[in-house]
Amino acid sequence: MSVRRAGRYARSMDGSIDDGGLMRGPAPLWPVRDGASAFVLPLAPGGFAGLPGTLALPECRLERKREFHLTVLSSSEAAAVASGPGSDAVVRLFDRRDWAVRPTGTQWLLRKEGEAGVEWSLVACVACPSLDAFRRDVAAAAGVVLPAPVPHVTLFVSPGSRGIGLASHQDFATRRVRRLA
Repeated sequence: MSVRRAGRYARSMDGSIDDGGLMRGPAPLWPVRDGASAFVLPLAPGGFAGLPGTLALPECRLERKREFHLTVLSSSEAAAVASGPGSDAVVRLFDRRDWAVRPTGTQWLLRKEGEAGVEWSLVACVACPSLDAFRRDVAAAAGVVLPAPVPHVTLFVSPGSRGIGLASHQDFATRRVRRLA
C-alpha cells in the first residue's frame, strides 16, 4: 500500500481527500498548528480488508479500529518539533519522501495498565523506510532527540479505547503480551 501527502490530492468539504482510491480518510495533520496534535499518515482501509468487526482472544475482546494510520510523530514529539524549524520546513522534509507502507506480517497483542483499567490492542508491524529518514531529518532541524519508532498500525483496540501509544522500543517491549502472526 502506498500513500502520498494529502496536499497533492483534492480535499472535500469534510476534510477527507479524493485520491482516486489510493487513500481515503482525513488528511494528514500538516502542518502542525499547535503542539497538541500528533502527525499521522492515514492509510486506506482497503489495505486491511477482511478484518472482522470484533476479535475474541483468550485474554480479551477487541473491536476493529474505525481508521488506520501510521504515527509519524507522537503528540509530545510534535510539540518538541513545533518549536524548531517551522511547519513549512517540516512539510518540505515530509514531501521529499516516498511514504510507502508495507505490512511485515507480524502482529502483536499489547497490554497496558492505567487509571482506567487494562487496555488491549492488536498491532500490525509495518515497514516504512521514509519514517526513520524523516524523523532523523526533523530531529536534526529542530535540535531535538527523537527515539527510534516502532512502525506499526493499530488494528484492534479494547472497546472505547483509542489504542496504546508506543513512544519507544522500550514501551513496545514492556507492553507486548504475545505474537499472533
